[in-house]
Amino acid sequence: MQKVIVNGDATVAYSKSLNALMVPSKGATSPVLTDTNAEAQGDIYQWGVDNILPQRIIRDSRRNTIIPSTLSWKAEVLYSGGIQFGFAEYDKGGEKLVPAMPGTFPEIDAFLYTPSTRRYLRQSSKAYYWFKNIFPEVILSKDRKKIVSLSSQRPEFCRYQRGKNGPESVLIDGNWVDGHLSKGKDTTTVPLINPYDSPVEQLQQGKGHRGSGYKYIYPISDPSPGTAFYQEAEWHSVIHSGWLEVANEIPKFKKALFENQITIKYLIEVATWWWNWKYPGFDAFGTDKKKELISQEHQRFEDFMSGSSNSGKSLMMTINSNPEFNREFSGWKITPIDNKIKDGIYIEDSQEASSHLMYALSVDPVLRGFTPGGQMNNSGSDKRVAWNNHLMMTKPHQDDILEVLEFIRDYNGWDRNLKFWFKNYHQATLDVAKEPQQQAS
Repeated sequence: MQKVIVNGDATVAYSKSLNALMVPSKGATSPVLTDTNAEAQGDIYQWGVDNILPQRIIRDSRRNTIIPSTLSWKAEVLYSGGIQFGFAEYDKGGEKLVPAMPGTFPEIDAFLYTPSTRRYLRQSSKAYYWFKNIFPEVILSKDRKKIVSLSSQRPEFCRYQRGKNGPESVLIDGNWVDGHLSKGKDTTTVPLINPYDSPVEQLQQGKGHRGSGYKYIYPISDPSPGTAFYQEAEWHSVIHSGWLEVANEIPKFKKALFENQITIKYLIEVATWWWNWKYPGFDAFGTDKKKELISQEHQRFEDFMSGSSNSGKSLMMTINSNPEFNREFSGWKITPIDNKIKDGIYIEDSQEASSHLMYALSVDPVLRGFTPGGQMNNSGSDKRVAWNNHLMMTKPHQDDILEVLEFIRDYNGWDRNLKFWFKNYHQATLDVAKEPQQQAS
């Protein structure tokens, strides 16, 4: 055992035999928030000013055609070919992850490839991109010597319970939208594991709130500036900035235009003299007779101008001339009326709003095929480069989601050199391969 003094009496020890670092029992420093209005806010740390920020994000985003599908796409790309585990090998080319042969570690195979673990990986990937907060729940065996199951609690149903020095448990409830700020009859309490304070030792010694239980939450998040317990995903900026509202209002406005516009193709002006010329004595006719004749002429015009069979026909108009004054008076005047809806009104606004959404979601539009209001992106090279760049940028996200598996590895006593990763596929150029290449990201 080799010891290193870090600061005063804080000691970090490294054990060669265990290949492990021994850290101070109190772990890393965490901020303590002093709340002067604790009674009014109940026994929870609110998520947003009204405690239903996740619910509002879901509600507003579901009205949008880009956000839900893009977040699902990012989660599917991250999960890709599923989970793998094995060891790292090193050579002149650097690190290479080599999958373990099937059957070499039957206990790990049985744990990783169960439906519950696969479901955790899929659900947590999606929740991670929606909120950057995930709540993995681990379940112990009856003798507490092994973690036997892993699942993912939905973030919108989770709230941190107040403790003396910060959160001590997670309250799981599907009714936060009703505005309650304390534990109710439908609330389930699950103790927390502090990832910064020797989590394996915590669980082994049964420390913390309800330490003798069998279910625990191992919280994972990607820290964002200005937040303490509930982190914010970067794309939430489109909500705060108002661009999501703009993007959602455009289709509503266009729908209202379609429903309320008067669709007129031609404006027809008929001189008063024409009716007397066509129907002698027209001025002396009764109102009903005049309406009948006008309707007949209008229908003849409709029949003549509409329909594919009438395409290309010529139109003959009568003009009344007056030699005395050297003037001509048109009988009918026909003026086409522009249709602004047909011309693509608000397409530029829709395209601008969509661009802001795609920037915030950190996805190259070429990977989604096109931007609404824009044109198709058909370059295979652009897609290949964008795809590979996107996969490389997901490595920190994979590390976050798979962190709980490393915790389970250490608690269950599996080989500490084992590594976990998602099986991703990188696009190769046609001179290298005809099919996508499988690589560990």
